[in-house]
Amino acid sequence: MKIAKRPLLLATIIGFLTGCGVMCLIMSREPAPAKIFAPAPSTSGPLAAVKQAQTRNSEKLQKAGGTPAQEALHNAELRRALEEIHRSRRAGVDVYFFAAKDGKVFLSQQFINFFNLSPVEAAKLSGLIQASRAELWKAQKAQAQVTPTDTGGIVIRIPALDAGPDIYDKVMNGFLSVLGNDRYQDMMLYNHDQQFEGLFDEFGGEGRMVTFEKVDADHYKFSDSEMAKFGPINSFSVPSATLDEIRTVIRNPELLDLVPASWK
Repeated sequence: MKIAKRPLLLATIIGFLTGCGVMCLIMSREPAPAKIFAPAPSTSGPLAAVKQAQTRNSEKLQKAGGTPAQEALHNAELRRALEEIHRSRRAGVDVYFFAAKDGKVFLSQQFINFFNLSPVEAAKLSGLIQASRAELWKAQKAQAQVTPTDTGGIVIRIPALDAGPDIYDKVMNGFLSVLGNDRYQDMMLYNHDQQFEGLFDEFGGEGRMVTFEKVDADHYKFSDSEMAKFGPINSFSVPSATLDEIRTVIRNPELLDLVPASWK
């Protein structure tokens, strides 16, 4: 008896094709693997600003040949980016604006270096400081009143000045004119301790009361207070010193010019 092989072969082929179809159907229903994307680099913020400035500087220097003048110009862009870091983080950088020498006040070397001032710019601003302080003192001196105390001392009273706001505007506009807007805004950012107000006696916004009392033939007790409506503020005193010693430690040595010669 012969076995019919053709039907068996056909059944085998049909079974194989059916199995492949089932497998394809199962695989088509499985979720596709998730695509993984690397996070895009930040294109904003202070650190990104620095990197962008560095890239631009590098490209510009390659094209320009990298001369010192061109490098200084291009680095100004990087400096502004670094300043943005200080702004965003409110970095506690102490920049001291002023320094005194021989009874005169100048811009400090730290200020000159930090804001990259030229010698001409530094000289202009130092001259503005000295001229404005002289103008302020002239107005204070004109209104000062000197009276004796019951204990044999003297009191010098200086009222608040009407000219104070005008002097303030002259000083700040002078700095803006020399520094330009960018450096001026940076300067105001670092005026943490109100250094301008301290140097210019709050621009005459508050009155002052200065007292001298004799300790002995050569020594005096000295006090200097800003006078607000509710009483003295920001007082400074020297318990015992000669007039020459007091002149070297007070912020306005000109005050001693108001002491009557007959009292000394």
